[in-house]
Amino acid sequence: MIHARTQLSSAEFLTVCDASLVIRRNIGSVKRRTAVEETTSTTTTTVTRAATLAGFTAAVATTHGIHLRDLAPMTTLHVQTRNSQYRIIVSTGDAVLVEGGQFFPCLTPAHVSGASVGGSFLKVGWIGVGLRMEILVDGRRIVTSPVLDISTVAAKTSIH
Repeated sequence: MIHARTQLSSAEFLTVCDASLVIRRNIGSVKRRTAVEETTSTTTTTVTRAATLAGFTAAVATTHGIHLRDLAPMTTLHVQTRNSQYRIIVSTGDAVLVEGGQFFPCLTPAHVSGASVGGSFLKVGWIGVGLRMEILVDGRRIVTSPVLDISTVAAKTSIH
C-alpha cells in the first residue's frame, strides 16, 4: 500500500491590462512522499474588462443608449440586435410590450430589466448599443444578443 501526502501552497496575482483582467494562480509546489520529482504549475484565466465593475461602468458611460423612464408612454422602439429585431412599445416605467426574436412572436407584456454584458452587472431600465437587453417575462429572464441599433418612433399625441 502506497501513502501519498500532498502539500499545496498557493499565491494569486491580479494584473489589469487595457482590454482584460488577468488572474494568475500559482498552484504551487506539489510534494509527494512517494514521488521523486517536484512540480510547479500555473493557471491563467483571462476575464474581459467589461466583466469588471470598472470596465462595465466605462462601457456604459461611453455607449449610446436610451433610458425607458425618459420616454413617453406608447413610444415605439425598434431595436436591432446581432441576431434579431425587436419592436418594443413603452408602457410605464420598465413595463413594455415586446415583439421579435424567437421568444416573442407576437406582442407580449414584459419588463425590460436593463442592459448588461451578459453577466452580473446591469444598468437598470436602460437599453444600450453594444450591450445585451435583459427582458423579464412570466418569471423568465431573456438575454438578447448585443444591440446594434436603436431607433424611436414618438408616440402620437393627437386624438381624432
